[in-house]
Amino acid sequence: MEEIITISVSDSLLYEKAAIYIYEICKKNAKPLHLGEVVYPDFYKEIEKMLLSHDPYEENFILYMGALPCGWLKVNGLDNPDDAWISMMAVEPKYHRLGIGTVAVGYAEEFLRSRHKRRALVRTTEDNIAAYNLYKSCGFAVKKMFEDIASDGVKRKWTVFEKELK
Repeated sequence: MEEIITISVSDSLLYEKAAIYIYEICKKNAKPLHLGEVVYPDFYKEIEKMLLSHDPYEENFILYMGALPCGWLKVNGLDNPDDAWISMMAVEPKYHRLGIGTVAVGYAEEFLRSRHKRRALVRTTEDNIAAYNLYKSCGFAVKKMFEDIASDGVKRKWTVFEKELK
């Protein structure tokens, strides 16, 4: 597999292209991410607003395999002195099962260590088997389970995973 590189969206002057890419990858992954219907103008405007806000407590990354974008990674909670979250990760469907998720999680862990975080947290729904298995295989442990309404308006079972960053 080619090396996966990440580019921070905040370091890029290509906000519009990043917003379009994030919209496209979310649309392709709407079902496992429980996003409901991803409608271009509304969803795109939310993504663009998120990127342009320059929120110091979150960071967005576009993952590349060679010159081709292959995923999106978002971490947040950077204002917490101890913990931060992998709050969103989506991989292009044609790149599923190639190890990109594992590389992205590893990158997120290193990024959070560089910010002196003690723990990485992530949550996913129990029916997102690929994500559930990914986090377990990356050494995350189940912290808690609960029920809540997902973005698509459906009540689902969620699992919060936690990993100590040493």
